[in-house]
Amino acid sequence: MTSIEFAEAVRRMTLAVRRAGHVAPAFRSGPRGGCRRTIRRRADGSATVAVALRDRPMPSVLADLIDGVVVANGLQGEAAAELRDQLWDSVLDLLVPVPDNVVRFRAAA
Repeated sequence: MTSIEFAEAVRRMTLAVRRAGHVAPAFRSGPRGGCRRTIRRRADGSATVAVALRDRPMPSVLADLIDGVVVANGLQGEAAAELRDQLWDSVLDLLVPVPDNVVRFRAAA
């Protein structure tokens, strides 16, 4: 995954998270300590999700970003599943281009 693709995925996920009524964490690439992903929490309650990009397939990076958003918002169960679906929907065409005439998945309201 390139840094440009990472930036586009983050932009889309941030919009989807806010649209769903949750808080979007900050995102960065290159977590410290040789980890593939980390979450850092600040005293003010905000969080930063850091994900390794180098030598990793895009689906793995996207999955780590999505899981980071879910954890940063403290979601579990059905709420976590719904947000995951919405986030995947926001970035799915980065993996596989979706023609305009195809109906994309939308989480039930």
